[in-house]
Amino acid sequence: MVPDYKHRNGKWACWSGPVGGQVLTVSGSLYSNMKARCKDITRNPSYSGCEILFGDFQDFADWHTQQVGYGLGYHLDKDILSNGAKIYSRENCALIPQALNNFLCTPAKLGGCPQGVRKSGSKYISTISLDSVSTYLGTYCTLEQAHSAYKVAKKGQALVWADRLETYYSVNAKVPEALRKMYW
Repeated sequence: MVPDYKHRNGKWACWSGPVGGQVLTVSGSLYSNMKARCKDITRNPSYSGCEILFGDFQDFADWHTQQVGYGLGYHLDKDILSNGAKIYSRENCALIPQALNNFLCTPAKLGGCPQGVRKSGSKYISTISLDSVSTYLGTYCTLEQAHSAYKVAKKGQALVWADRLETYYSVNAKVPEALRKMYW
């Protein structure tokens, strides 16, 4: 990737370099990945029904380069400000640290169990990913108990993240606020 820049005509560059050796700009990379996730739902089934409401790449680059966290290698997130809406837009998107994005990403459900739960014999084991490490929460007799433990832990970690963002990171002020209101 190369830094974002505008051509002489005032338009943002999506690619840079000679033909055959072109590389994406920072905004070009995010825009291309966003479009690919929404387009290829065979590889990304959770993106089924996603919409992109940025008018075009120029609109996206204008928005992206003005965001808090721009230039820090943050990830583009469409869910946090809209509590799970499948819409990429100026209102719904924010740039967030990769570690927060990893925390928010929900792994595939296992064996028909809800998020954070897997069956083990006649019991249910609840786990949560904390800083990319799977953490054991407990073994429970019922699916509901195991899932409740996961939801409580997830909400608690969301609050930890909200405080962490306000103290150590440069993010849109709406992000920690949204984390405090999230439910699982």
